[in-house]
Amino acid sequence: TIRAQVSEGLNLSGAAKAAVTEYFQDQGAFPTTNALAGLEAAANIAGKYVSQIEVGAAGIVEATYSNTNGRTANAKINGAILRLTPGDAGGSVTWDCAGQNILSGNAKWLPAACR
Repeated sequence: TIRAQVSEGLNLSGAAKAAVTEYFQDQGAFPTTNALAGLEAAANIAGKYVSQIEVGAAGIVEATYSNTNGRTANAKINGAILRLTPGDAGGSVTWDCAGQNILSGNAKWLPAACR
């Protein structure tokens, strides 16, 4: 199902979320790249439906879905992004989850943690 495919992005993002949280707790700021977070290059963190996991501005973690280059995401989510945004909760990190592109109009496809 599409929801199962979208869940892969959330699962693959787990290590990036942990790395961003650890960086924040050590440095007091969020990393802005995979390298700063101590992660492999974005394209090296991929799965069957996800082409990359990328850490960007303000520690935001993005999972991008694809049905090209060996990836088999449903065409309805091809190019969609699952965005995980960190927040400073007085020294601990909270995470907000949202879909962009095609996912934003289809909350039914988002994992329960993102709705």
